[in-house]
Amino acid sequence: MSDILDKIKQVQEKTGCLTLEAKKLLESSNGDVELAIRLYQEEKLNKGNSGERLSLDDAYNKAIKAKEEGDYLSAVNLFEKLKDYKDSEALLKECEELETEKEYQEGLSLKKENNIIEALEVFKKLKDYKDSEALLKE
Repeated sequence: MSDILDKIKQVQEKTGCLTLEAKKLLESSNGDVELAIRLYQEEKLNKGNSGERLSLDDAYNKAIKAKEEGDYLSAVNLFEKLKDYKDSEALLKECEELETEKEYQEGLSLKKENNIIEALEVFKKLKDYKDSEALLKE
C-alpha cells in the first residue's frame, strides 16, 4: 500500500494533479510513474483541441517545425504547453525573443515606408525592446 501512495505522491509532485487523478493515471499506466506523468502531460496538451490528438513528441516536433518556418507565435503556443518536456522551456524563451525581434524589424520597415501610425503601434507594443521607446519619440 505504501508503494502506491509513494507513486501517487510522485505523480502529484511532478504534475500538480489531485490524488484521485494521480491514482487514475497510475492505473492507466499500470503503476509506471513516468508513463503516468507523460499521460498527464499529453492530456493537458490536448485539452481543448478540437482536432487531432498530439503526443508530446508530435507536439514538440510540430513546435520545432513552426520555429524553423518562422511561425514563432505557433511555436510559442506549443512550447508553452510543453514546458517541462525536453528543452521546451529554453525553446519557448528563444521563440519569444525571435518573435519580438521579428515585430521590431516589422516596425522599422513600416517606419521606412512612412507608415508612421502603424510603426508607432508596433514600437508602443515593444516599449522596452532595444530603442523602441526612442523611436516612439521621433
